[in-house]
Amino acid sequence: MTYDELEINEGIDDETFTYDPPPNAEVKSIGAEPIGVFDTPAAAEAELSFDLPNPAIPDGFELDRITVLNRGFGTTATSWYVEPTTPERELFVAVREQPRFHPDVLTPIDIAGHEAYRRAGGLESIFWECEGVSYEVSSPHPGEPLEEIVASIGCPE
Repeated sequence: MTYDELEINEGIDDETFTYDPPPNAEVKSIGAEPIGVFDTPAAAEAELSFDLPNPAIPDGFELDRITVLNRGFGTTATSWYVEPTTPERELFVAVREQPRFHPDVLTPIDIAGHEAYRRAGGLESIFWECEGVSYEVSSPHPGEPLEEIVASIGCPE
């Protein structure tokens, strides 16, 4: 496909993309802007109503950052781990107030006596719930030892 005489951002007034809600409307901002990005679990936990796990991450990986988000349906804290020599190789551990998985479409598995669910594909993940909190361990790179990471977290109290 080709375009002739294409003009970007020409001929459209800014008001076209402006919305003024009615005066009696309650406006809530929901988006991907984090509450914060933290270097340590202790700093992130100051913003959370739950504790972060201390997973056994494979050798070579290190904690890169912890993001804390609230998208209007609960808070999520995601600990991102990278391999410094290969920064595109990463995995993450997410802890959520609300689950983000549907067991009906996932493969049930047992890890260290806990019921969990596996998602295979482009993003390999294991999900489970414990004590009212939802957990996820994921990696876009096949072959990461997700089950061992999950077993090291288990059901924290």
